[in-house]
Amino acid sequence: MGRKKKSEVKGIPYSYAPLETWMPEVGGFQKLVKVGHFVRDFLKGKEQASIAQIHRAYKDEVVEKYKEQDRRVLKRSLMTYGSFAAYFQCLKLLKFVELTIHTEPSKPQQWYAGFPSQVFYRLTDKGREAPDHEWSDPRHTLYG
Repeated sequence: MGRKKKSEVKGIPYSYAPLETWMPEVGGFQKLVKVGHFVRDFLKGKEQASIAQIHRAYKDEVVEKYKEQDRRVLKRSLMTYGSFAAYFQCLKLLKFVELTIHTEPSKPQQWYAGFPSQVFYRLTDKGREAPDHEWSDPRHTLYG
């Protein structure tokens, strides 16, 4: 059995093809659902939510958008929970979201009594008033 041939772009192996040959002509690599805007809109519609609930809703929204466009959902299209939590940490540092006093037992607490409870966050006034570009790139807003 032969080795699988690398995909090619205009006769050039994909890994060596210049960026211009495979990059979209208009708009670059745009995400179908912008994370920051999704978090802001999700929290505007709810009183409070946990990071896990927001992440699950974000993934569901991305899958739905891909299906609307008849595109296959790739694993790399979905943000991992760790990446999402890091992104959310930037939003907390910017004070766009804040911790509420509401907590709920998390599922692992059924088996491990010392496991932390699920905490909930809400949108702050600063987060509601922040312009779109600050929500789009919170790391740049933080560290400039």
